[in-house]
Amino acid sequence: MKPKNILTILIAAVAPLLSSGCLVQETVTVNGEVMKEGYVVKDPIKDVIDNSP
Repeated sequence: MKPKNILTILIAAVAPLLSSGCLVQETVTVNGEVMKEGYVVKDPIKDVIDNSP
């Protein structure tokens, strides 16, 4: 296979996985002081399924 075809197949396989999540910035504070700050991938579809009755 040509490298261009491999890249196209790789993008087609990974794109749906990445589109189901959201990258958000998360900050943890304790008594007004920032203890931890960073980026987290949230999965809104999974959260809805887990929180459904």
